[in-house]
Amino acid sequence: MKKIFIIVGFVTAYFIPALSQELKTDIENSVYFIDSIEFNLVTLELRNTTKEDVYVWIEEDSIHGLTTDQKVKSFYFKNKGDFSLIQLINENLANEIPSILFKSLIKKVPPNDCFIISILYKKESNAAIGSEEFKKIESFLKNNIVYMNHSTISKFLDLKQFEAIYYKSKMLCIDWKDFNK
Repeated sequence: MKKIFIIVGFVTAYFIPALSQELKTDIENSVYFIDSIEFNLVTLELRNTTKEDVYVWIEEDSIHGLTTDQKVKSFYFKNKGDFSLIQLINENLANEIPSILFKSLIKKVPPNDCFIISILYKKESNAAIGSEEFKKIESFLKNNIVYMNHSTISKFLDLKQFEAIYYKSKMLCIDWKDFNK
């Protein structure tokens, strides 16, 4: 019989400085065990506290130090494989584009709504201490997730053309071992 123990970790509430007027974020780390195997679930809740939509996407590489223009160009206009996201949209392929992390996953968060990103990792017997891994995940959440309000991003793009590809769910779960290689 498998035994399951749950330990709820700490909650850190903070504002991302550049977006303090657009988005409130909370990070929670929960630990649970199945037999003697430790699992951690790091959850980031993004709450849109404005009167306009906020768009969220995740970059494979850190966005630290990039301008708004560079962030938009990197995600929408830079080729990822044979085509850029904007090229696929302009070819009227929007209905055929799945939500792919780092390539086409865009979440539109309406005012007074939230989006949750959860990262699950299993602590291996020889792995780093849980708090060290948590710091890596927290760094990823702070440096690889782009948040942009409607009035800012609409200077670069006609957002109506992306309606068909927005990520529909209110939650995204990432398995850290598959992602963090």
